[in-house]
Amino acid sequence: MKTVEDLNRLIRNEIAAIEALRREDEKIWSVRGGVPDDYAKRSKKIRRMIGNHNDEIAHLRRLIRFVEATPEEGVRMMLDQLHGQVARITESADRYKTKEQKKEYLSNAGAQLKRAQVAELEFLLR
Repeated sequence: MKTVEDLNRLIRNEIAAIEALRREDEKIWSVRGGVPDDYAKRSKKIRRMIGNHNDEIAHLRRLIRFVEATPEEGVRMMLDQLHGQVARITESADRYKTKEQKKEYLSNAGAQLKRAQVAELEFLLR
């Protein structure tokens, strides 16, 4: 299972990526005489990527609190329960004839959220 140290290492990697992006953005804006449109578009993408890295840092910090509060056996039990819920939802969806009905049922039952939770717990257990 991932430890707090593992998650902190991932956070440090995200921070390093942010710093590199900021340096690149500073180079773009240090040009004298105005910034060409291509550079401005690149800067916009860089700022979006910095935002994504910041979101990931916040996510990893939430995971740290979860890991500190939950023993590994509890995580495994949650994972087993979620696998069972996803299996039951999928079985129920198979009763519908059309793809649209299945898709709507899976959406209403929260299958996508449960799959995301499963993926997150599996990430912690790797």
